[in-house]
Amino acid sequence: MLKDSDVLREPSPTGAAEEEGSSSSSSMSDELPAAGAGASMAVGSARKRARDASMEDTMAEEELHARGPDRDALDPPESSISAINSFGPPWFDDVTGEVLPPKLVEAGMAVERERFKEFDVKEDVDEGEAVGHDVVNSRWVLRKRLKKHVEEVKARIVGQQFRRRGDLIPGGVFAGTPTTLGMMLVFYYAAALAMNLDIGDVVTAFLQARLPDDVVMFVQPPGSERKPGKLWRLKRALYGLRASPRYFQTFFASALIGLGWKRGVVDPQFFWLPGGLGYLSVHADDVLIATLPEQTERIKQAIAEVMKIRWEDQVDDQHWSKYLGRWWQKSGSGYVVKLGSNYYKGLLETLGLVCLLYTSPSPRD
Repeated sequence: MLKDSDVLREPSPTGAAEEEGSSSSSSMSDELPAAGAGASMAVGSARKRARDASMEDTMAEEELHARGPDRDALDPPESSISAINSFGPPWFDDVTGEVLPPKLVEAGMAVERERFKEFDVKEDVDEGEAVGHDVVNSRWVLRKRLKKHVEEVKARIVGQQFRRRGDLIPGGVFAGTPTTLGMMLVFYYAAALAMNLDIGDVVTAFLQARLPDDVVMFVQPPGSERKPGKLWRLKRALYGLRASPRYFQTFFASALIGLGWKRGVVDPQFFWLPGGLGYLSVHADDVLIATLPEQTERIKQAIAEVMKIRWEDQVDDQHWSKYLGRWWQKSGSGYVVKLGSNYYKGLLETLGLVCLLYTSPSPRD
């Protein structure tokens, strides 16, 4: 059994766990299928493989169509990274495939361009500066969504860096995920010490992380952002780069350590403030933090001064709060959790099962 003292150990001088074994998966549990479910799971897995293969064939056909009859002459040299670029208009939703309204797309792109300026993400350089370096392609990723009942398009520039044999990225690409124990410790201390429990989201997380000094990264901008003879040299991590999650975790940990937080060794995504003032677990850019009520606003404000973060909700006994795909609510001296309907729908789809709904002859309220 892992004791608190094993988690609350002082971090190494670098404040990071260097071994993959120091962090485990964040899955809630490993459940075995019921007897007789093996065949259904096999069918579900086969269907998934078929969908993946069909998607790869479609992407390959789109690339060949875009290149035209002279596609062989346009193939990049082996030393570069090839990717499929999506150009518009028309612009398409990357999830549903539907055509997006041009005005909404432009509004979403304008927001992303402002973020690039705000965080000083890149600088324009001559193509000649990239000689001897790989150039990573990039593209717009677009998705229509409802935000406060208003339809909008979320636009993000994403790099298309793929793994290649012989790749060597300084510092590696490993990024830890929080253990279930680390997250449960935050709930435990919140309940045991009558703490406030808040949920936060680090805004455009990767763009806040600076690239290490020894990393030189050139990016071919999306078609709508290109200038003749120019490339981007990145100053910040970009979504889609293989090492960006690690760069962000280094930034996040350094920011908290600078505020006096301590970082776990067994779980490097678990942090605590000496004196029992606060406990925190972070999964990617999703933050769960427990603080003493009289310290809550001061601690949250201090974090907001070293990174751009949006405090979204406080878990209480009045409503359900969503964190990492689950719904949480305070109940008495503890917390209860429930799974959303999408979890069960996905499970049924994976198993190849169909849910038939029947009306129960029970009295109505």
